[in-house]
Amino acid sequence: MHIISKSLLFILLVSVLALLTGCPTPINPQQPPHKNQSLGQTQDAEFWLMKAKSATAPEKYSFILNAIASMIEQKQFSYITEPLAQIGQAETELALNQEQHQRFLLYQAIFLTQMQDYTQALNQFEQLKPIQFSTGDEILRLKTYAEAYLQTSNFVEAIKIRIPLGTILTAAEYQENQDAIWNILKLPTENYFDVFTQSTANDPVLNGWIQLAIIQRQTQGQPRQLLKAFSLWKNRFTQHPAAVVIPTELARMSQAKFYDPKTVAVLLPQTGIIAPSAKVIRQGIEAAFFQSPIATKPSLHFYNSNVDDIGTVYQKALAEGADFILGPLNKDKIVQFAQQKGDELPAITLNIVDLETTNTGNIYQFGLPIENETNQISQRLYDLNLKKIAVLVPDNHLGDKALNAFKNRFEALGGEIVIQKHYKDESENSDVIQSLLGIDESFKRKNKLERLFGRALEFDPRRRQDIDAIFLYANPQNGRRLKPLLDYYFARNIPVYATSKIHSGKNNPELDKDMESINFLSFPWLVDADVQTSSNTWQPSIPSSISSESAYLFAFGVDAYQLIDQVSVLEVFPEQYFNGLSGKLSMNSVHQINNTLTWSHFHNGLVTLTQEDNPTSNASDETTKTNAVVE
Repeated sequence: MHIISKSLLFILLVSVLALLTGCPTPINPQQPPHKNQSLGQTQDAEFWLMKAKSATAPEKYSFILNAIASMIEQKQFSYITEPLAQIGQAETELALNQEQHQRFLLYQAIFLTQMQDYTQALNQFEQLKPIQFSTGDEILRLKTYAEAYLQTSNFVEAIKIRIPLGTILTAAEYQENQDAIWNILKLPTENYFDVFTQSTANDPVLNGWIQLAIIQRQTQGQPRQLLKAFSLWKNRFTQHPAAVVIPTELARMSQAKFYDPKTVAVLLPQTGIIAPSAKVIRQGIEAAFFQSPIATKPSLHFYNSNVDDIGTVYQKALAEGADFILGPLNKDKIVQFAQQKGDELPAITLNIVDLETTNTGNIYQFGLPIENETNQISQRLYDLNLKKIAVLVPDNHLGDKALNAFKNRFEALGGEIVIQKHYKDESENSDVIQSLLGIDESFKRKNKLERLFGRALEFDPRRRQDIDAIFLYANPQNGRRLKPLLDYYFARNIPVYATSKIHSGKNNPELDKDMESINFLSFPWLVDADVQTSSNTWQPSIPSSISSESAYLFAFGVDAYQLIDQVSVLEVFPEQYFNGLSGKLSMNSVHQINNTLTWSHFHNGLVTLTQEDNPTSNASDETTKTNAVVE
C-alpha cells in the first residue's frame, strides 16, 4: 500500500489553508446523479461527518471520504482542511483499505489541481487505479486529470483523457465534453499538432481530432473557410464522434445563411466634403472585387449617395437588380437609409450609428469609430493596473470626442482621470505640458519660498507623482512635438498610450525617433510583416495615388467587400472573428462589426509589434481608426 509522505501531507494542509483566503477555481468538478456513484454525492458533507463521529474504522474513513467528495462536488474547498488531514493521518498509520487509499489519492489529486499544483497532481493521478472508482468518481477523475494536462500545455494528453470520458456521460454532458475538446484544439500555437499526425495514425478518433485541430488553425480568422474544410473533414471521418455530435461552435456556424449576391450596389458620396475619402474606400472595394474568385464574383454598381433622399437611390439599385448593399458612408444617410429600407436586401453600412430605435433587421454596420480605440486603450490600461491617467488631446472637435469617449469608458471600468489638457495644433505647447505634469505648480512653490526667504534658492522642479500613464490623441506631427516635451519635463518613465492616428502608415525612423516608446494601436496590415506577406495579393492593386495616411481607408474598403462573405457566420456566432486588413473583425448583438487592432510601439524610430504574451512591454491589443473627413 502506498504511504503518503509527511512532506506531501504538509504541503496538502498548507494548500488547504491557502484556500481560506480564496483562490481561483480552474476546474469545475460537477457530477450529476449517476447509478453506482459515490455515496458522498447523495448527501451533504455534514451528514457524513456526523456519521463518522459514531463509527469505527474502516467505516469511519469511508464516511469522511464521502464528506470530502461532497465538499468537492459543492466546491467547498475551504472546509476540506480537517477531514483531509484526518484521512492523511490514517494513511500514514496504514489504516486505509485499498479502496479508501485510492479515493484519498483521487481527492488529493483533485485538490492539488484546484491549487494549481499541476505537476504534483499529475503524479498523484498516475498512481490511481481507475477500475476501482464509481461512475461519479471516474467522471471526476477524468475531467480533473484532463484539466491538469491542459494547464501544463500537454494538449494531446488532455484530449486523450477526454475521449474515454465521453463513453460514461449523459447526452448533455457528452456535448459539453465535445465542446471542451474543441476548445482545447484552439489553444496551441501554430503547427503544434502537425508533429502528431503520424504518431496517431493508428488511433482514428485521436487522429481525427488532431486533423480537425490542424484545419481550425489553418482557417483561423476565416469562418466560412473553416466550415468548408469541416465539411470535407466529415466526409473523411464519417463515424468520428465530432462528426456524429458536432461541437456547438461548428454546429452554430453551420446554421448561417450565406449571402451569395449576384449584384452588389455600393452607395458612396461621389461629391461633397468626404468624397475624397469615399474614393479611397471605393478603390479598396474594387481591389477586393478584382481579387475574388471569378466563379463567385458578383457585378458591382456604384451609386452617388450624396443626395437629399437616399431612399430614391436604394429604390433605383433595387430596380436594377441589386441583391446586396454596401453603404451608405455618411451617418445621417445611414439613419435615413435604415428608416426607409425594407427587408428586401441585406446591407453593410460603412459607418456606425445608434439604430436602437430602428429595426436593424438585415442591416450590418461596419465602421472605424474612435470609440473602438478608446475602449481598447481603456481596457488595456485597466488590465495593466494603470488606474490614474492624464489625458492630452488637441483643442478641437475630434480632441473633445476622443476625450469623452476615453473618459466614459475608463471611468466605467473604475479608473480615474487625474488631469486633462488640450494642446494647440502644430504649436510648441511647453506651457500645456508643464501644466499637465504639475511643473508649473512646482515653480509657483519655488517662487513663493524665494519671496518668503528673500533670496534665490537652488531648485530642481518636480512633476506630480500621481500619474500612472498618459492617454494621447495626436497625429504624427503633433506626437513628434509632444513626446520630447514629456521627456524633458521628467515624464520619460510614464507610459504613453495613443490611438492609431499617431502612426503615419509607414516607417519614418528619423522623424519617429522622437516618439520613442509610445504605445499605440495599429492596423496590422500596415505594421505586421506576416500580415503583409499573407495579404500581398492586394498590394499590386493599391493605386500609387493613395497616401500612407489614407491606406487604412483602402484596407477598410477591402474588408467591407470581404465581409459580404462572412457576416452571416459572425452573426450566428459572435465569438468568431474574421482576419481583415483592418484588424480582427467580430460582430456584437446589434449587428455592429467591431475592429480589434494590434498593439505596437516605437523603438529607435521604427514600429515594433508588442508581444501578446508580454502586456507590460510598451503596448496592447484591440480596436479601430478614425479620420476627420469620415467623421
